[in-house]
Amino acid sequence: MEVPGFWCVTLLLLLLDRRCSGTANISAWNPCHYQVRGIQGRSVLLPIALTSPERADKIEWKFQPRAGLDLVIAEFTGGKLQRPNPGDRFGRRLGMAGEATLRIAELELGDGGVYVARVRLASAVVEEHSFTFRVHESVPEPRIVPRLVSRTAEACNVTLQCLGSEKGGINVSWKSGDQLSFLEGSSDWYQLSGGSTDLRVSWWPNSSDPTFTCLLSNAFDQKSASLDLASICYNGRCSSECLSWVRVTMLVGVLVQILIVAALNVLERIRQEQN
Repeated sequence: MEVPGFWCVTLLLLLLDRRCSGTANISAWNPCHYQVRGIQGRSVLLPIALTSPERADKIEWKFQPRAGLDLVIAEFTGGKLQRPNPGDRFGRRLGMAGEATLRIAELELGDGGVYVARVRLASAVVEEHSFTFRVHESVPEPRIVPRLVSRTAEACNVTLQCLGSEKGGINVSWKSGDQLSFLEGSSDWYQLSGGSTDLRVSWWPNSSDPTFTCLLSNAFDQKSASLDLASICYNGRCSSECLSWVRVTMLVGVLVQILIVAALNVLERIRQEQN
């Protein structure tokens, strides 16, 4: 969860140090407004930093997906969560994470909007805390598709294509083995092309780590997938080295069959002569 310092410095500072402005001798005020971001498919917490050490008797959560629409989605009473309308868009995705924190699971793009928490304290003082929440689209799971170009016992040439960035707005990066930095440009053993979605590799067995990783990322999310080239190139090397052995095995099998047939013929002739 990311809370930029537009209205408040950071959510952490708010929770630990900061008390938002307000006058204690009035019955209600809006002490602070929070900016919160989330990623589609993940969870987010909306914690309330109470301005008073008093116990909260009741917290009413409202959701405003757009101006003019105000929906009561949850109530915290006596340490329990109550759902006025369990059949709304949130279904079972709402929960409590502490006495004053709303948790939204499996975020959807339509969950973005303004959330208002109306807190009634034991002294009957009412506080309102609001959150402007934005849900950003998640990065799809990448998939590496290998295409074998050529392979011998000495080297293996493979083109790796990273799928998942077709919608645009997604950066594609490649990494070899456990390197900290990502591959850039080209060298004597690899070349990036197709807007970095394709990686052409010339790999020699035991020359380097055979694991290659594709990373898809945007400003808010990232996912990666890895592929072991040895699973592709080793088969090619073995095929080249073992081809003669396969032929020898086939030849031995044919010779055995001929010897068996010849032996049966000899035995048949001996039997006939004895008769």
